[in-house]
Amino acid sequence: MSLAWVRRNWFVVGILAALILGLVFSEFGVRINPGGAANRVIIVTIFLLSGFRLPTETIAGGLKGVKLHLVLQLFIFVLVPLLIYAVITPFHGWFDPNIVLGIYALSVLPTTTSSCIVFIQRSGGNTFGGMFNSALANTAGVFISPLLLSVILQQTGQAIPTEELLAILRNLALTMLVPITIGQIARQFARGFASRHQGVLADLGGVLILCIVYLAFSRATETPEFARNLGRLALPFVFLAAAHWILLLTAYVIGRGLKFSVQDRITLMFAAPQKTLPMGVPLLSAYFHNRPDVLGIALLPLIFYHSFQLFSAGILTSLPFMRRLMNYTDSARFQPQAARAAAASSTIPSSSDVDRKT
Repeated sequence: MSLAWVRRNWFVVGILAALILGLVFSEFGVRINPGGAANRVIIVTIFLLSGFRLPTETIAGGLKGVKLHLVLQLFIFVLVPLLIYAVITPFHGWFDPNIVLGIYALSVLPTTTSSCIVFIQRSGGNTFGGMFNSALANTAGVFISPLLLSVILQQTGQAIPTEELLAILRNLALTMLVPITIGQIARQFARGFASRHQGVLADLGGVLILCIVYLAFSRATETPEFARNLGRLALPFVFLAAAHWILLLTAYVIGRGLKFSVQDRITLMFAAPQKTLPMGVPLLSAYFHNRPDVLGIALLPLIFYHSFQLFSAGILTSLPFMRRLMNYTDSARFQPQAARAAAASSTIPSSSDVDRKT
């Protein structure tokens, strides 16, 4: 493992380090986080940074391609939760209830804010469509994700008492909505600064997420059920890996069935099945603040899925299938135009042309 590889994948390495440190030095983590105070400060800071970084101005300018936007948002917030809920029901007796909670929580999260854009651009997809839907989903997810999770828990008989649920939603409003709003207001006065330092701000947010993972596992390690549940993760992880590839295939089939352009199909494949870790970790930390035994285990499906979706996207971009998809640019639509132009040089762009443009 080279130093260059570690630098490129520092966040994944950091997650593994945070998990190990949380297991080995749990007492220190509990000591520096009395009553979850440090956790709350970090969560507020993460969402303040998220609001400052989130390019919601792209939402106002993204009125074109309504069909893609509608399908993507329905896929993220309706189809994925429904599929996960339907498929995981037969496994309830095989999975630990806290792991199932984590999988449900994972299913209601919005898409990633940056990694899906990177893969869309690398594969010649509709980059602007990906940016628009990422910003829209992450903005809407602040409101939608907690409510969807509450609905799913009610349907599965794991409903949180009404008073506790209202307290959780109030807590989420203070720790998520208020900081994001303040961050968005600040962005209006420093949009250039936010754009120039996007990478640094993203890295800072990543470091803070690692701190939350460490604190969460430190608290969870102190509970007696945590060690027992760790030994029951193999099957849920296999389930999540299979679910991700099924969602990728579903996104492709839907895009083709709706006669999306190749660029929009690529965007749908990379944006629809991915789930955001930067929002997921603080959301779960706030939602299960008073249940550390649940939080420690519930975070594991999200951490695994995040790493696996990046691994899968890397494999997908290198497959001959993706190259063929990039080469196929709806020739039936473009060739008549080229014939009418009567120009010998008017040809369909090759995959290398698309790569250079993106």
